[in-house]
Amino acid sequence: MTILTLPRSRPACAWAFLAITAPLVLGACGDSSPESTDPQVVIEIQAPTTEQGATITQLDYEIACDTEWRDVDADGVFMPATRRSGTMELLGPARSTSGTELSNTSLWSAIEAPLDGLCLLNLIGSDEQERSICASAATFQAIDGETTVVDRAVGCMEVPAFIGDLSLFAEAPELVGGLELETVEFTVDCAAGGTDFFGGDVSSKAQVNLNGNLEVFQEPTGLDVQGTFGELPVGSCTVQLRARDQDNEVRCIANDRVTIAPEQTRRLEMVIGCDA
Repeated sequence: MTILTLPRSRPACAWAFLAITAPLVLGACGDSSPESTDPQVVIEIQAPTTEQGATITQLDYEIACDTEWRDVDADGVFMPATRRSGTMELLGPARSTSGTELSNTSLWSAIEAPLDGLCLLNLIGSDEQERSICASAATFQAIDGETTVVDRAVGCMEVPAFIGDLSLFAEAPELVGGLELETVEFTVDCAAGGTDFFGGDVSSKAQVNLNGNLEVFQEPTGLDVQGTFGELPVGSCTVQLRARDQDNEVRCIANDRVTIAPEQTRRLEMVIGCDA
C-alpha cells in the first residue's frame, strides 16, 4: 500500500490519501461529508492569492491526458485521448505542514473522475473583472481505475515548457561517386505549439531551430550516424540530414518528421539517400 500525504490546509486536521488500490479517504475536523469509495483524481493547488495587484477570485483548469501522445492534427497540435476542464474550489489560505498560514498563498481543490496516461495540467487564474492574471502548468501521471493525488505549489507566469527528447539514428553509404563522405550535418526545426489545444496556453511557443554535425561511425556496410537532442518543445519537428564529401559538396540528403511527446524520448530512424 502506498500512502501519500498532502500539506495541511487546516491546523490540527489530517489529510490522508490512500492510493493505488485503496479508496480515497479525506479526514477533516468537523467534516461530515461522506467518504468516497470510488477512485478519483484529487487536485490540490497552492497558488498566489494576489497577482498584478489584484486578487485571484477564480482558478480554472484544463487537463489533457494520453498514454502515447502521438496523434497530431495538420497543424502539429496534439489530439489527446482525454480532455477535462473545470473551475477549482477555493478552500482558503494555504498552510505549511506545521499549520502556519503561508503568506499570499491560497489553497484550491478539484476532484475529477479517473484519468489515464501522462496528463498536462493548465491553470488560469482570473480576478473579479474576469481578467486572466495568472497562468501556470504542470504534468502528472495517472492510471485508469486508480486514485491519483496531484499536489502542487505553483507561481504565476513562470510556466515550464512541455518538452521531450529525440534520439536519431541514420545510415549512409561510405562512398559516393568514388569520394568518401566526410561529415553529416543536421537541422532540427520545431515550431512548438503542440499544446495549443489549451485555451489559455502559456507554454513556450518559440520556434527551436538546431544546426550542427552528427557523430559518424564507420561500419562494414557504410556509415552509422547518431545524435541525441534534449528539451525540444512538444509537437511536430522536421529533421534534415546532409552528408558532404571530401570536396565539401552535399551529396546526400534525408528529410523526415517526428512528433516530440512531453517527458518522453522519441526514436527516429532515417536512411540518407545519395546521388551517384
